[in-house]
Amino acid sequence: MYTVHGYDSIREFASATEREVRDLISTIRKTPSIANDASSPKIVLGQSYAIRILYLMYYTRLISKVGRQHTIGPVGQATSTIDNIRTIGRYFERIGDHDESDSPEYRILLEDIDTWLRRTYGQGNVILSDITREHVDPDTNPENGPGFLQPDVENELIRRTSMIDDDFNENNKRVWLMLRAVTHKTDAWSIMKGFARNQNGRQAYISLTAHFEGRGHISRIKTDARNVLERIFWKGSTRNFTFDVFVSRLQGACHDLSEYGDNRTGESKVDTLLTKVAGDTSLSSACTFIRNDSQLSRDFTAAIQYL
Repeated sequence: MYTVHGYDSIREFASATEREVRDLISTIRKTPSIANDASSPKIVLGQSYAIRILYLMYYTRLISKVGRQHTIGPVGQATSTIDNIRTIGRYFERIGDHDESDSPEYRILLEDIDTWLRRTYGQGNVILSDITREHVDPDTNPENGPGFLQPDVENELIRRTSMIDDDFNENNKRVWLMLRAVTHKTDAWSIMKGFARNQNGRQAYISLTAHFEGRGHISRIKTDARNVLERIFWKGSTRNFTFDVFVSRLQGACHDLSEYGDNRTGESKVDTLLTKVAGDTSLSSACTFIRNDSQLSRDFTAAIQYL
C-alpha cells in the first residue's frame, strides 16, 4: 500500500495530513482488486477499515513526535496496541488539524500565559505547553515514568514532543509572538526584547518566569502586601475610595501573603479587618457583634459580608 500509493516509509506516512490520507483511501477504493486487470472489481474498503487507516496515520505521527518506537511484541499485546491506536486516533480526530489561524488572538494577563499555552495548538497539532516544559530531552524528565499515553495523549505530547524538528522552530516563534502580545509596552518587555532577534519563545518564557517567580519578585509582592495592611484604613466613603475598594485591597493583600507562605489564621485576619474599620463609628455595633460571635470572629469572608 505504501509504495504503490506514494508512501515509502512509516515516517513519510506520519507526515501525511488527514486530507491526504482520505485521498489515499479514495484511491485505494478505485484500484482494481486484481493487479494489471482494469476490468476486475474495485477493492472493497469498508468505512471501519478506512477509519483504521486514518487512525494508523495518527498513531505513526504521535510515536514519531514523541520519540517512541513501535515494537512488535507477543500476540497478547496486539489488543493493547490496537487500543492505543484507537485512543490516539480519537484524540486527533477530536482536535482536528490545527494551524496558527485556529488559535485565539487576544491580550491576556501574563499570569494566564500557561493556561493560554495549554489550550493553544501550533504547527503539527502540537500543544504549545511542550515548548515551555522544563526538560528538553524527555529521557531526562522525571515525569517521563508514567509510560506510553499516561495519563493521556495530551500529556504524552507535552512531556515528550521533539524540540529539534521544524515544527519546534515554528512553534517556538509562535510562543514568542504570544508572549510579545502580553508584554509589549509593559515592564516585562525589558526582559523580552533580548530574545526579539531570534524570536526564541522558550528562552523568553524561562527568563520571564525566573524574574516574576523568583525570590526577588516574591519578596516584593510580600513587602507590598504588608505595606497595604499597615497603611490602609476605613473611615468612611470618599469619591474614589468606597468600601468595596477598601475590602478588595485588604483581601488582595491577605491573598498575596497567603500565596507566598505567610499564612494568617481567620481570627487574625478578622482582627485586622475590625482594627482597620474602627474609625467608622457607624460600624461600631457590627464590629462588637463580630468580635463576640464564635463563628464570625474566625471567618474573614463572613465578617466582611456582615459589615
